[in-house]
Amino acid sequence: LLAGDIFLIVRARIRVTKRRPMKVESSLVNDPYTNAPMMGVVAVHDERTRFNDTLDLYLRDGSRIRIDGNKFNWGVLGDQRGYSDGENGDLLALRLAGDSPATLVDTDFGSFICPRDLIRGWMHTDADGGTTRDDNPAFEFYSVWSFLKYRLLVARRKIGG
Repeated sequence: LLAGDIFLIVRARIRVTKRRPMKVESSLVNDPYTNAPMMGVVAVHDERTRFNDTLDLYLRDGSRIRIDGNKFNWGVLGDQRGYSDGENGDLLALRLAGDSPATLVDTDFGSFICPRDLIRGWMHTDADGGTTRDDNPAFEFYSVWSFLKYRLLVARRKIGG
C-alpha cells in the first residue's frame, strides 16, 4: 500500500451501547428531612458503552481497506504511538494524509444521523430484555456513501461541472 494510492480516509469512533433492564433494589436510607432511617427503593440499570476507532481507506481503484482499532496494534506508528486507540487512529490518519496531500479525509461520522429505515439492527432488544445500540451498520452505510459522494464531487471538478 502506497499513501499515494489512497483516495479517501473515513475516520470514525463507532459506539456500541448495551443497557440492561432496570432492577429495583431496596435499601436502608436516611430520610432527607428527618435523617431517620427508612426503607428506600432504588432503580438500578447497567449501561456499558464501548468505542471502536476505525479507519476506512478507499483506494483510487475503489477498493477499501478497513483498519479496526480493536484488531490493529498501531505498531506502524513506531515511537509516535499513543496511549489510546482514539489517539492512534487520529495519528495514523494524519500520517497517511500527510504522505499524500491529494488524499481526502472525512471525520464527520460523529455528526451523521442515518435514517433508521436504511439500517436494520441499529437498535434491538436482547434476550434478557436489555437493549443494544450498535452504530456499526450506520458506519457501514456512511463510509460507502461518503466514498461515493467524494468520488462524484472530484469527477465533477475534473470535467468542469
